[in-house]
Amino acid sequence: MPLGDLQPTLILSGASTDDVGKDSRNAPPAKSRIGLESSGSTRGATTQFGETTRRLLRQRLIIASSVFLTAMLIATLVFSFLGKIPTSTMVSRILGAIVLGGILIYLKKHPVVTLRHLRILEIVIICVPMAEILYVLYARSNAMADAGLAERVPALRSQIAGVASLVITVYGIFIPNTWKRTAIVSLGIIGVTCSVMAIQHHYSPALHHNDAHDIEIHAMIVMMLCFFGAVATVGSHVVHGIRRQVEKLREYGQYRLLNEIGHGSMGVVHKAEHRMLKRPAAIKLINADSAADKSAIARFEDEVQISATLSHWNTVQIYDYGQTDNGDFYYVMEYLDGEPLSSRLKRQGALSVEETIRIMTQLCDGLVEAHAIGMIHRDLKPANIFLATVGGEKDVVKILDFGLATLTEENASACGVCGTPSYMSPEQIRGEAVDGRSDIYALGCIFYECLTGKLAYPGETVSKILFNHLEGVMPEHATLTTKAGKLWDVIAKCLEVEKERRFGTVAELKRRLAVANLTPAEVAPPQDFVCLKSEVE
Repeated sequence: MPLGDLQPTLILSGASTDDVGKDSRNAPPAKSRIGLESSGSTRGATTQFGETTRRLLRQRLIIASSVFLTAMLIATLVFSFLGKIPTSTMVSRILGAIVLGGILIYLKKHPVVTLRHLRILEIVIICVPMAEILYVLYARSNAMADAGLAERVPALRSQIAGVASLVITVYGIFIPNTWKRTAIVSLGIIGVTCSVMAIQHHYSPALHHNDAHDIEIHAMIVMMLCFFGAVATVGSHVVHGIRRQVEKLREYGQYRLLNEIGHGSMGVVHKAEHRMLKRPAAIKLINADSAADKSAIARFEDEVQISATLSHWNTVQIYDYGQTDNGDFYYVMEYLDGEPLSSRLKRQGALSVEETIRIMTQLCDGLVEAHAIGMIHRDLKPANIFLATVGGEKDVVKILDFGLATLTEENASACGVCGTPSYMSPEQIRGEAVDGRSDIYALGCIFYECLTGKLAYPGETVSKILFNHLEGVMPEHATLTTKAGKLWDVIAKCLEVEKERRFGTVAELKRRLAVANLTPAEVAPPQDFVCLKSEVE
């Protein structure tokens, strides 16, 4: 599920809106088959295996950087106490410790780091100890040559090659990688190690005490490094294959994962299949390490329980939910064929009045049930509105992602600033209690965007966008066509700064459209959702 045109959803408790980053809405449109579109900016389509690799790699890099940092600090302290460490070596180790310590702190403070950035950190973590090893090789070889102990250099080089071989082996088996990447990194370590030895040997005549013996030693060193490089590559290939097989067998409740169809800041969405019924579904997985705090997973579970009570055909149907052994929360929903409204707006620009009214009417219908039980969506936007084909009926609206939904005003105000900048009501921005009229404000923003193809509240920064909401700066409407212009009064009433001046309910908004004689024939629910009285009897 490509999520290319999503704006970031703000979840800032007690934070100033000036601290929020820039709003983004630039990405190519995409038509997709999805079950749910998650909030958050896209990082590119990755597989579930890639997500598992990302999380495992982060954990392994934390361990690796901790081990290397501890080893360097201990070695530095011991040799400093014995007075056998040169100043240059001390400086190099301190620099290496600073780099590893910085990486460790970064990984600890950032639970969600992209796989690309983790791969960069992986190379840096490997380079730090290798730089230390090669520096020791170079410095001690020169010291031995100057002291007239050149005959001991081959033994030193063998020891250094053994340490490098150990680094290669641990890297290949401990760090999750494909065999190709392991082979490339191993060849890099082998090449650099052998190059340092060859260059030093060439430019240091004092080391030429027995060329024939040196050639034999160096040949054995190269063979040893290549052998362990091959072992690391094969080991990486075996471990990688086992992990893939295990990943294919992963199941969530009664559902088996098939392939990823979307990726967001909080988790991923997969197409899945019921093991017994073979019914397609979509699973949204909320990563435990991506949650904002320890209570986030519990909050998601509460919201899904509430959302599962909604049965209107204009709301995505939730089948199941649960939690994995490692703390990840997931929920299962219907799998839909179609595209999000955001993608259609990207592709077509402004929609026709008839198409817009059809969409708005269904949105009102879907929200009636939720608002009736006091459930407020709080994050309505084109990305969370899916135009599905259900039972042969096209453009059936499905309201997605009640991820910020609340049941009570107390919970709503406790969240702080929550929502998507261009669609947030003034009371949301101020962190005040919200009700159904907050969703009506978002509907007004969506209404305007459908008719014009433009954001009602654009801006270079989030702060500017939120300021326009709070000040009641109405969007430009002079360019609306004559027919669409008749709807401006409806849009303007939705966008009133004071919620008391907006439509009281979504049902009232729908009636206003009907009174304007602009509402097309009522959108009947697809036949799949109709339960005829005669059939029941």
